[in-house]
Amino acid sequence: MIGGACRSRSSACTDSRPTNSGPTLLWDGEWEITYVTFRDMGAAFGAAILGIYVLVVAQFRSFKLPLVILTPIPLTLIGILIGHWLLGAPFTATSMIGFIALAGIIVRILILLVDFIRHSGGQGKPLREVVLEAGRGAVQSRSCSPRSRP
Repeated sequence: MIGGACRSRSSACTDSRPTNSGPTLLWDGEWEITYVTFRDMGAAFGAAILGIYVLVVAQFRSFKLPLVILTPIPLTLIGILIGHWLLGAPFTATSMIGFIALAGIIVRILILLVDFIRHSGGQGKPLREVVLEAGRGAVQSRSCSPRSRP
């Protein structure tokens, strides 16, 4: 019936399905919307990562340091996919939004840690001590709410 409606509406529209093959499954609708959503979010995420890389290069005047900062992002995606697989959950658009948000949080925290390490490293302390101090400072700043501070 769809082929008949298509032919009556427009002569340019052709029905390429065989007429006597029985029911046909078409992957349109929700799958197409999902594909377009993932494609668009992936492109936007790629552009955001490139923008972050350029901004971090400008801030730290180094081409290697932004790569260190952005390295956890693919590792996060691997962990998210393994978690979805273990739980049997599909990777949906909501999962993709959560991944993008998590990547933003990771980048923000790492920029702060790297900046702290760079500023503290010139004081003659060993690198290990500076890195541990930066980690302690990051944990303390997130665990102390305004109410719990003395």
